[in-house]
Amino acid sequence: RVGGLAFDSKGNLWVTNSITPNLLSVKKVDGTWRSFDLSPYNSIDVEKVIVDQNDQKWILLREHGIIVFNDKNTIDNTTDDKLTKLTEVTGNGNLPGTKIYSIIPDKDGAIWIGSDKGVSAIYNPSNVFTGSNYDAQIVRVENNGQLIPLLENESVTAIAIDGANRKWMGTANSGLFLISADGTKELQHFTVDNSPLLSNTISCIGINTDGEVFIGTDKGLISYRS
Repeated sequence: RVGGLAFDSKGNLWVTNSITPNLLSVKKVDGTWRSFDLSPYNSIDVEKVIVDQNDQKWILLREHGIIVFNDKNTIDNTTDDKLTKLTEVTGNGNLPGTKIYSIIPDKDGAIWIGSDKGVSAIYNPSNVFTGSNYDAQIVRVENNGQLIPLLENESVTAIAIDGANRKWMGTANSGLFLISADGTKELQHFTVDNSPLLSNTISCIGINTDGEVFIGTDKGLISYRS
């Protein structure tokens, strides 16, 4: 029941594992393993894990929420660990929609979140444990001179960040979008009607070091090179 894998800045591999006494484990660079008691959130269903620029771990829950864990870069010392759960409540995450599908840090350190109600971003993820100014903010895109919520009527199933910090966003039904680094402009929109995209149902996106974008769909894998 592994939900996700992510490396931290030191090369330790973090792994989520659902419905177990310890939801989070790490394979350290020396090859040894350690698991973490995330009470009171143990024995629940977890999905992806990402690691931000501060080496904080962000764990998606299959229910509506995100667990943030900080081991303070002291894996073997659990006395200084910090843990919190973000929800849809204002002041405690302000998470969008009713279901989160994707989460990723960008090159400026912001955490981008794709949900069933479009896209939001947490611009101050380092504040999660300080108690102020870490709520997710709705990302707004320019449309005919107005700023409207980005993909507000879409389920954003995948987000990837390219070398220019632009956001590639996959949706459940409307294909693939390329958004500017700050989220204010739609640069491209690929569908089965205007491109060789295999399907408008996107499940995952990966970007190679040479800029080639790989798009996973319900009908197979295709890549795009600009």
